Amino acid sequence: MRKSLTLKDIKELRYQSRSGYIISAIFFMIGTLISILIYVVNHRTEEVGVDTSIILAITSVFASLALIMCYMINRNYISDIRNNEKEIEVKIIERKMLKGDLEGGSETIGGEIKAVCVYSIVVEGYKYMVEEDFYDKCKEGGEVLFNYAPISRHLISMDLEERY
Repeated sequence: MRKSLTLKDIKELRYQSRSGYIISAIFFMIGTLISILIYVVNHRTEEVGVDTSIILAITSVFASLALIMCYMINRNYISDIRNNEKEIEVKIIERKMLKGDLEGGSETIGGEIKAVCVYSIVVEGYKYMVEEDFYDKCKEGGEVLFNYAPISRHLISMDLEERY
């Protein structure tokens, strides 16, 4: 079944595309630093000297590659947002799991180790961490709705009942 994306779903897909922007920005910064380094090293020697148009050409090549890299990483998420659809699949909860754990790093801050509960459900052999209220509403053998983006196949959210 297909439904249109909600604002929360669009926000989640945009959040997932952040890695493409970060990686391409880092690539562009490294390219710019390489261009500046080439200019400084060759400018100090003064024997050969590098023309500034070559430095601008190198920087523009890195900028173009960064834009292409950003598009290639994020193209599926962008297509999902443009299509404004999500796929809803009904799956059966095989098992509910509640595990007590200790919060990492808490003893260095306050001196005591904090206990936390990790709530998860098992669906088709995969374990999914969920919130406490979602865990309380679930029952073994019950149905859960998985909301996927159709092109990227990113799991947007899980619902117990259709609220649309």
